[in-house]
Amino acid sequence: MSSQFEKVLPNEILLMIFEYLNVHDLFQSFYNLNKRFNNLIYSMPLYHIDLNNIERKSTFDYYQHSIIPKIQYQQNETVIVLDIDDDLCNCIKILDQLKLMNLKSLRIKNFNEDNINYLLSILPMFTQLVFLRIQSKVNLNLNQFVQLITIPSLKQFELLFLNYYYPSYRSIKSQIILSNIEYLCVYRYFQIKQFQELLQYLPKLKKLFIYIIHGNYLMPINNNLHQLVPNLNDLQLYVQKIGIYGFLLFSKYFILNNTFSF
Repeated sequence: MSSQFEKVLPNEILLMIFEYLNVHDLFQSFYNLNKRFNNLIYSMPLYHIDLNNIERKSTFDYYQHSIIPKIQYQQNETVIVLDIDDDLCNCIKILDQLKLMNLKSLRIKNFNEDNINYLLSILPMFTQLVFLRIQSKVNLNLNQFVQLITIPSLKQFELLFLNYYYPSYRSIKSQIILSNIEYLCVYRYFQIKQFQELLQYLPKLKKLFIYIIHGNYLMPINNNLHQLVPNLNDLQLYVQKIGIYGFLLFSKYFILNNTFSF
């Protein structure tokens, strides 16, 4: 049955309305009302699946058993943007259903220790994933950090810890292959030595936010730090206890290139 709403509004306006709605409300309100609405829903270039505020398991079940299968049925290149709260309904496991879909962006908050191995095993399957943001409740060891920053498709990575005073990683040197990351944000302290080693494996880096803490300033600092990251144009540091000598040793190689800020 047609309504005035459907008759008056052109497809372009309807799509704008549909894109404004979250996926749950979109399917609940408009799916199966008529063929035109279904076709428009299927033609959307992007679905934002937001699982951050799920209050009932029935809502998550609706995503699993109704929304995701309908999106999969399209078999087109629709982009999926997914937001997850790992404290709710174990909803991170919805990634199992999205493995063959075009997941471009993934944000996870309240990341739990129980799901670390699961996430590390499944992320490489998302060959179109370019953005990853993890807010973790637990520490990630060096090997886990390495696995994340070397996901081949990943261009932007943000790693935040609810407690960022975890100890600095041990030597990173010779631990990883080259990364394709262009934007990296890590809320965790690195000593200057580890920072230098990290840069060697980020040749495509353009923007970096990182925490720096005191270390052994008697060690030589690479005179060609900027050559390791020739595309870097935005460097933001949060420094602690490095002292004036450490600051001068470390910063002079970036200040001249206008890439250094606090």
